[in-house]
Amino acid sequence: MFDFIIIGAGSAGCVMANRLSKNPSHEVLLLEAGEKDSNPIIQIPAGVAMLFAHEKLNWRYWTEPEPGLKNRKIYWPRGKVLGGSSSIHGMIHMRGHAEDYNDWQKLGAEGWGWDDVFSYFKQIENYQGQSIDKQNGYRGTSGEMIARDVRPLTTIVGDFVEAATASGIPRNTDFNGATHEGAGIGQVNVTHNCRRISCAKAFLDPVKKRSNLKIETRAFVKRILFDGQKAHGIEYEQADGKTTQVKCNKEIILCGGTVNSPQLLQLSGIGPEGLLKTLGIDVVRNLPGVGENLQDHTYTPLKCRAKKGVRTLNGRLRPCAYDSMVFDRRRSHVHEYI
Repeated sequence: MFDFIIIGAGSAGCVMANRLSKNPSHEVLLLEAGEKDSNPIIQIPAGVAMLFAHEKLNWRYWTEPEPGLKNRKIYWPRGKVLGGSSSIHGMIHMRGHAEDYNDWQKLGAEGWGWDDVFSYFKQIENYQGQSIDKQNGYRGTSGEMIARDVRPLTTIVGDFVEAATASGIPRNTDFNGATHEGAGIGQVNVTHNCRRISCAKAFLDPVKKRSNLKIETRAFVKRILFDGQKAHGIEYEQADGKTTQVKCNKEIILCGGTVNSPQLLQLSGIGPEGLLKTLGIDVVRNLPGVGENLQDHTYTPLKCRAKKGVRTLNGRLRPCAYDSMVFDRRRSHVHEYI
């Protein structure tokens, strides 16, 4: 019997496991459907290209046909590993625009306005750069998540920013500071010796030996168990294929991310009644908003030909031993979503 069951050891789940297990009276179970984050390519920033479509560490989702994109299906990578998508993404450190949070609050997400979440961003952040906004109180310096200024590998990066400012776009020296808009060079979650800092590395590794925290990988949660409309446990499939039920004293916390949290709710009987009935799922609670109103951005790269002699990132990566495998794997997907 556990006090807290956290479903999903991604960006949110790792933080929740860290904070909840800090109290020694709490018994915490953290379940992750994916693998341990022991694969070395996770730690190497250049390995992100291989993780883009990795068969074991990525759910490799596809959307349904998108009306706004000529009914194309869009490839949708999501992390299937400790750390979740923070273990496979491009390591860009970006809080998001303040008005997005304020809009969510206006729509009813009480407690999710920018003034509510800003202090938490600072608490978890260990910014090691030189932004002036660091002195102005916008940045945290004592949290677990390391953020560093990007050191451009080619001059073409600076040239791009200069061209943008020359065209009237304001220069931005810190996208996580007072202003979110403009052209500039971002920040990344890497160590001083250029190793990825995922949420698993930042929040889970330092506490994983706590006696009151149990972490189980390759544990696929199939449904939440209810007594009436009160959740009291979960059912999950272990690595050996055995199905297990676990009871919970206090709270079951869904940290499966954008896709898997609403999916699990629907599979457990919480969601649009009409949809659940057509799928043969017993309705526990009719909540039409579950699985709706998704917001995401597309990944839309631009290809430009550089003049002869201009050094580019592609050119610098060319000598990599795994170069042909990386780009062959990516090329199989690129035409589907550009």
